[in-house]
Amino acid sequence: MIQFKHSNVEREMEAYGYDTVVKSRCRLCHGGCGVLIYLKDGKIEKIAGDPDCPINHGTLCSKGLAAAQLAYHPDRLTYPMKRVGPKMSGKWERITWDEALDTIAERILIYKKEYGAESGVMGTHTTVKVPFKYEIKLPKTLFFERVGWYIQNQEETRTT
Repeated sequence: MIQFKHSNVEREMEAYGYDTVVKSRCRLCHGGCGVLIYLKDGKIEKIAGDPDCPINHGTLCSKGLAAAQLAYHPDRLTYPMKRVGPKMSGKWERITWDEALDTIAERILIYKKEYGAESGVMGTHTTVKVPFKYEIKLPKTLFFERVGWYIQNQEETRTT
């Protein structure tokens, strides 16, 4: 008897002409579900649940299935914008990455000076423990460390 599989990578690669499949984790929520990312010509063509993942066993929610839209949606912003009119006016202008980072850093440093470094806390994880082989520092974590704000990690928020 043939055992049921949520995904048959080899058959899908052949049938749809995908170039490669990459195993990864979905980070659209705290779950960290395993995903298979099918690529064709370097572009995501499909995202599916990884049947070998002990968290989701090959299933994936609608957020995970639609994750490629975050990268390819035509209305996605790919550069920073600055509001030039009053709130809700819809008036924005494109600015450089350096200007955006300088503006954000300047405001954070003002808050730090006025209210102390403890006035800003960046939570980088939820209390759900997801098994990862490697701990990486996300760009947001490096940014907040640079301006001297406290980084609260999941071990400190755990209550059990």
